[in-house]
Parts: sequence; C-alpha cells; structure tokens
Amino acid sequence: MKSFFQKLPLGRKARRVAIGLAAVALFLYLYSWATYLFVIPIRPAMKPFATAYHDGAAPYILGDTFNCFFDTGWNISAVYADSVPRGFTPFRVSPARDASGESRFLVYYYGERFRFGPLRQSPMITYFFPREMLHYLPAAGNRENPYMVIGGTTIRGANWLLDTTRDSLYCLPYGEAPAGLELSDAAFALSFYSPWNRPLSMLADIEVDSVLVKGVLIDTGSSETLNIGKQAAEALGIRELAEISERHKATAYGIKETTDWRYRMDSVRVGGHLFHDIPLNWGEEGRRADAKRLGYGFFKRFRRIFIDSEARKIYFFDDLDAMERAYYALWKRCYRDDRAALKPIRERVRQVREARGISAKEIAGETFIRCDRIERGDSYFGFSTIRRLCDYLGITLAEFFEGVEGNALE
Repeated sequence: MKSFFQKLPLGRKARRVAIGLAAVALFLYLYSWATYLFVIPIRPAMKPFATAYHDGAAPYILGDTFNCFFDTGWNISAVYADSVPRGFTPFRVSPARDASGESRFLVYYYGERFRFGPLRQSPMITYFFPREMLHYLPAAGNRENPYMVIGGTTIRGANWLLDTTRDSLYCLPYGEAPAGLELSDAAFALSFYSPWNRPLSMLADIEVDSVLVKGVLIDTGSSETLNIGKQAAEALGIRELAEISERHKATAYGIKETTDWRYRMDSVRVGGHLFHDIPLNWGEEGRRADAKRLGYGFFKRFRRIFIDSEARKIYFFDDLDAMERAYYALWKRCYRDDRAALKPIRERVRQVREARGISAKEIAGETFIRCDRIERGDSYFGFSTIRRLCDYLGITLAEFFEGVEGNALE
C-alpha cells in the first residue's frame, strides 16, 4: 500500500493523510465484517406469535397499527421509518440488491431489542428506508401505519408455518414444530442453504427438465412461480418458444420497467419431487437476467408450508393444485359417462361427518354445504366445497382423499 501512495503526485504531508485515511477505512471495513461474522449472534431470539395475513401475491400482515411483509427473499429485515428509532446503531455499509437486481449501498443497523406489532426480537439486524420509498404496499393496507419487511435474519431466528387456505402465519420457537403437524405427512421437503452459513438468503438447487439450476432464491416476496435465469433458459432451448411480457414492476427502490420471458414447463423437479405444468420466467436486462427465484406463486399450490430454520428445510403439505386437477378430471368422467365415479367421495363425506358426530343439518347451518344432498348423490360439488368441508371438520385434504375407497384421485 505504501509503494502505491508513493507513486501518487502528492506532497509528503498529503501522502501521509491519504495513507492514514486509507488505513482507517480498511480498519472500519474489517471491523464491520468481524462484528457481523463473530460478534452479532447468528440466530436472534424470537417470541412466538400467530396472526392472520392478507391473501394476495405475497403474504402481508395488515394490522390495525402496523403492516408487515413476510419476504424470505430479503437477506435481512427492513423498516420504513422517518427516523431511526433509539437503540439502533450503524455498524456496516454494504451493497444490497432487490429481486429485480437493482443495487445500492445501504447501512446495516444493529439493535439489542426490537418490538413491532406481534414481533419481539433480540437482537435485530435491519435496514432503515425513508417512508417515501414505500411502493408495494397493497391497496388494503394503511400507508399511515408503520411498515416493515420481515426478512432473512428474522425468519432464520424461528420456525414458521404458513397456512395458505386459512391465511394464517405462525411464528414458533427455533427448533419446534407445530402441535399436531406430522412432518412425515409432508408431500415433500426442500433443503436450503445460505452463504457463509449465516442467516441471509435461503437458496436451493432445482432441476428443470435435465438442467440443474443452482442457487435459486426461496422468495415469498415474489409472485412468480419459478424464475430460472437467462442462462438456464438458453440451456433448455426454450427462449424462442416463450411469450414476451413488458411490464412495470414495483420494487423497494421504485417502479422499474422489465421485460420478461414466460414458458410453461411440463417437467420440473423441486426437492426430488416432480411437478408438471409449471410456469417459468426469466429476464433479459441487467442483473435481472441472472435472477433465480422460487416465488410465492409456487408456495400457494400448497395448503401449509412449514419453514424449519434449524434443520434448513421447508416442508410442503397437500398440493392443492394437483388435487384440484385430479378431482375435476374425476368430476368430468362422472358427468359424461360414469355416474358412479364420485360415489367413493360421497361415502367419504358421510364417513368423516359421522366420525365427528356432526349432523348434515348442523353443517348446512354453519357452512351452507348440503351434505345430505352430496351423500345421496342429488348434487354435484366442486373442489372448493370439499376444501371448505375439510376445514370445518378439522381434517386435511390429504387425509380426506387418502380415506377414499380405491384412491379415486390416483
């Protein structure tokens, strides 16, 4: 370093000042990294809670006095505020990117204790944004309320259960599973990893047809199903077959114009589990072309999603999309040429109802579902009716259809 400064056209005094400033900058940089890696706890302490969330393109918690955005794609949590609250101190400056690839330098803040709505967290690492940068709050939310993004450092400090059909979010103590939830009943489990073994981004490797896409970001903040990146799209040879979409995308840093390619792929393997008819997206401009995300559009296929931060696994329960397609294929067969095709399902409705000791009249009074007509075969009933009935009777869709004689959906 000394020889470098000696080559600069500076006087001796100016050269010494420059060397001193460079040494201070290097010390602060190394100190911030050492603090982040060795001093700040990897896993914060979280208080468990349960709350309802808004059913939209992503899971929002819209409270009476606060708003939260549950976003696994953010590497740390973020707060939109007019000023930094007391108790938070800056300790590091680092470049950060949003999902579209926009990058800027942001200041990391560290606080010993944090309370926001149902969240109780100690310690907390966060960014603070000016309120005027708030762009993507849904119309149902109150912009006057405090607002934050529940990001990776918070999410990795606890276990989480999202119930997509009941619009509920549960925060559980680190290492614990919800009571009554059997992990062995999951449709499949997806392992994830993070850079430097720190609680930052949640990444997974996904196989699309015969191409392995590495480092796919698990992103509940994205409405897309699966963004594979330009390189994987070219390897699959599907660019010429895709539909082009030009649109404006709301991000944390403002409204951006994006160009996307979209193609429906018949064979996508996620966590060793094979899925069909999955929409793929990829960008073309800037870093967005390299962005790879498994978005909330994929998560919403499932009734429940359990994030086990300790085991670094996400468990998916009850593939509603696959069940619904299989059910309507059976429904069409019944309607066209096989009137008895739905009989095993009608019998299963009766079996579950009687096992709970509930009369058809009670169910009709509470849910407006006429079980008596369903059981007699006097009416056709859609998949949503079965789902509502299962919710009322306290049984999962998987448990319901597993008990159908002859496995009618297979």
